[in-house]
Amino acid sequence: MVTLNLTLIVQLVLFLVFLWGMDRLAFRPTLEVLDARDERIARDEEAAAAATREAAKLEGRYAEELAAARQEAAAMISEVRREAVDERNARLAEARRKADEAVAAARAAAQEELAGERARYDELLPGLLDEMRRKMSLGGSD
Repeated sequence: MVTLNLTLIVQLVLFLVFLWGMDRLAFRPTLEVLDARDERIARDEEAAAAATREAAKLEGRYAEELAAARQEAAAMISEVRREAVDERNARLAEARRKADEAVAAARAAAQEELAGERARYDELLPGLLDEMRRKMSLGGSD
């Protein structure tokens, strides 16, 4: 059985003073630190979520810009290729024209030479016939 005496009352008062002191010196500061920590963690989580959303937006914009740049590069490559093909075709046409001119000039020179040879043939033919007759009359001994 518990008897109420002065020792018990003093111990009870000392215990309550101890609790009050601990509340002031240990529990409240610890709880304030824990609350501040929880608030800081919540702010950091919000900031991280906002940064994640911003990063997702930037990544989307980057992907769009990259796709646009790739499309533009493909269009530029296509344009350059088309220009190269056009230039090659123009050079080929110019080379063909020059070759046709050279062939026409060579044909004209050959035709002119052939006409000259035909005229010369007409001049040589009577003498050649006379020479052939002479050799045939001699019996081909010469």
